[in-house]
Amino acid sequence: MEREAMNIGPLEGTEAAAETEKVSRAFEIEESIRRVRRFRENLMTPFTKAIRLYDLLQPGDRVAVCISGGKDSMLMAKLFQELQRHRK
Repeated sequence: MEREAMNIGPLEGTEAAAETEKVSRAFEIEESIRRVRRFRENLMTPFTKAIRLYDLLQPGDRVAVCISGGKDSMLMAKLFQELQRHRK
């Protein structure tokens, strides 16, 4: 829903700049993770091998990932996100 439709008005000044900065930073982090060779070698490759070896996912399966905000759950969510992105 657009901010104007909610009668809040457009983002102004520092509020808009802060929101733009958050989006920019999130995009930068996503891109850096995809480029990091260690991420692929140490985490993504063993993750995908285990999924194939143990036949954990079938076409059409849906996966729910609970995120507590901790490192382990955030990493698991990122691994599944990358798996989905590359197996469309």
